[in-house]
Order: sequence, then structure tokens, then C-alpha cells
Amino acid sequence: YKISKNDRIGSVPEEEKSYDKLSVILICLNTKRGLGEEGSLHHFLNVLLSPLLKPEEKAEIFFRVYGIRIEKEIRKELEGMCNLGEAIEEEAMKKGRREGRAENLVKSVEAAMKSFHVDLRTACEGIGSSVEEYTQAAALVKD
Repeated sequence: YKISKNDRIGSVPEEEKSYDKLSVILICLNTKRGLGEEGSLHHFLNVLLSPLLKPEEKAEIFFRVYGIRIEKEIRKELEGMCNLGEAIEEEAMKKGRREGRAENLVKSVEAAMKSFHVDLRTACEGIGSSVEEYTQAAALVKD
């Protein structure tokens, strides 16, 4: 990422270090190998953002490791963050089920067309679907 100077009218000499103040820091969280070394930023963020830890567990870790007492307001935010993770997971599962149903519909229609030597409309009707549903499912599976 970079900010660059772009003079529209006239020109003012300016060194890049004077205006390019943007820094991007990526912190990749991964709990597959644990939460990280206690006391580290990585550990702190893994605990804070973990969808697996309950708010009470997070509060206990923050107090024990970092000496941070979690007050009621912050505890509510922690609970909200946990609920957000659950909501994201639930939405991903719904999307996976939708894609799975779409894939099954496409396979069923195509198998019916091949096995019974029928056109798309007849195959769709035979399995209780419509051509429109098949077309939408095929587009979803294609992506």
C-alpha cells in the first residue's frame, strides 16, 4: 500500500517521506497451535477474538495473564463478539447447505437427462423442480 503525490495544478516539491505515512500491519491469528505465548499481542488478540472461548473464560484469562478486570460494559461487548462469531459461523453453514442443495439439484437433473435421454424441462419436472431453479442452482455451483 502506498500514498503517492499527484500535483493537479502547478508543482510543489515534496519528499515522499513527508506525506507517505501509511503503514499496514497484518496480524494473522491461528488457534490451531494454541492461543500463542501468554503475554504476547498474538495471545491477547487470539483470546479476544476466539469464537471458542466463552466470555467468562476470556475474562479469567485477561485478569490472570494481563491483570485486566473485565467490567460489565466490556463483558457485554465480549459476549457480543462471541455472538458475532457464532452468527458468522451459522451464516457460513447456511451458505454451505444452500450450495450443497444446489449441487445435488444440478447433478440430479443432469443424471436424469443422461439416463432417460430427456431434455432439461422434462428432467426438471421429473425430479419435482423447475428449469428456473436448475438455472439458479447451476449458476451458484459454477461460482
